[in-house]
Amino acid sequence: MAKNILFFILILLSTVAFSDKESLLKEIQDFDMQIVNTQKEIVKAQKEIKNIENQLFINKKVLEKLSREQEDKKRVLQNRLKFYYKLQNRRKYLLFFDSSNISEMELKGRFLKKVIDYDFKLLKEYLLSVAKTKGALLKQEDIYKDLQQKQGEFQNEKASLEKQRDDKKRLLQTILTSEKLKIKVQKEQDSVSKSINKKVSSSKSTNDKNSPFLKKKGKLSLPTKGKVSRWYQVKYDKKTNTYDVHKGLTMSVPKKTDVYAVDDGKIVYQDYIKGYGNTIIISHGDNYYSLYMHLDEFLKKTGDSVVESEKIALSGETGNAEKPKLYFEIRYKKEPININSWFKK
Repeated sequence: MAKNILFFILILLSTVAFSDKESLLKEIQDFDMQIVNTQKEIVKAQKEIKNIENQLFINKKVLEKLSREQEDKKRVLQNRLKFYYKLQNRRKYLLFFDSSNISEMELKGRFLKKVIDYDFKLLKEYLLSVAKTKGALLKQEDIYKDLQQKQGEFQNEKASLEKQRDDKKRLLQTILTSEKLKIKVQKEQDSVSKSINKKVSSSKSTNDKNSPFLKKKGKLSLPTKGKVSRWYQVKYDKKTNTYDVHKGLTMSVPKKTDVYAVDDGKIVYQDYIKGYGNTIIISHGDNYYSLYMHLDEFLKKTGDSVVESEKIALSGETGNAEKPKLYFEIRYKKEPININSWFKK
């Protein structure tokens, strides 16, 4: 009875997952794209936070300098004002003895008043300057707090999207226990694999035997640090009467592991490919290409030149990857080649 119920659930799920309108792979792709966009927002917020932090640092230094100058001027002005106060109380005597006549005494009195008024004006302007800088600093601190909050919201949104995507992947793996559905997924992925060929344009080739990249055969380093979980392999499945073709190598590595270019070249494609997730394609000349798939983050952009062992991305589980890994291929004239003998022993 339980087996029958499970069978009907699988059929129901398969109908939903592989309908003409939308498949689970499409849903996973949508989640991946949302995660990519959210990651961009996080990076943008981080840059804004960095700029605000730099401005806050500068403003705090300016405020500290102004505060020190303010204290110095405050002491000078206090002493001057004390002197003026004493002088004000005694000026009729001082001015009387120092002045030769009444006109001179009045003139000195007006001058003394102007000096006092000017000192008050200086102090007032300086206090306003300090207050203005403090206000700008407080405003930037508020913006800084808002950006930090926004960044936290983006991080939570990304985590939520990743959880939903992972739930879809687990559902997909459950459905794939049906051999019939496994064939359909294989066909869908074969179609995706063919679409990769459109990303790779053939160029005029020199004599293949003299290709610098071909001469690297047997000397390449793996594209990331870790063990290869599956090599290039072609295996016939009697149950489904299909060939299980693994056209590259798969390395099971933790998420965000550094990924390196296997040789010098130029990035000719960097984007999301349905099924394979975030993908980088590097042209090594003479119609040779290396492909890096299921990436989490790009560290280079299309058109960039790279050298052997240069870091180009971080590994992930985008696309239909059921767990963090890196899938890697070498293609010659758009077709994957057996690369099992291309790497150092």
